[in-house]
Amino acid sequence: MICLAAAEAGIPVTHYAATQIKRILTGSGRAPKSQVQRAIQRELALAVVPAPPDVADALAVALCHYYLKERKSGPVVSGQWLVKSKYMPH
Repeated sequence: MICLAAAEAGIPVTHYAATQIKRILTGSGRAPKSQVQRAIQRELALAVVPAPPDVADALAVALCHYYLKERKSGPVVSGQWLVKSKYMPH
């Protein structure tokens, strides 16, 4: 329903596979939720791991979208990780 409502309102919707998001943030498309949580904590310089895991998942989708969008204009430096690696799609 959300995707349909967005399409009807002219809002672009982008789909990312869970494995793509995990690969971009952790280097492994099969990373467990705890590893994604730690990656989000590192990337956003958070004092604690985001909880529950669904919060980290939502932030991971947002970061993935940002990184892939910004990648078109060059590498993005965020936190301690340079987001331009062999794990990003070409």
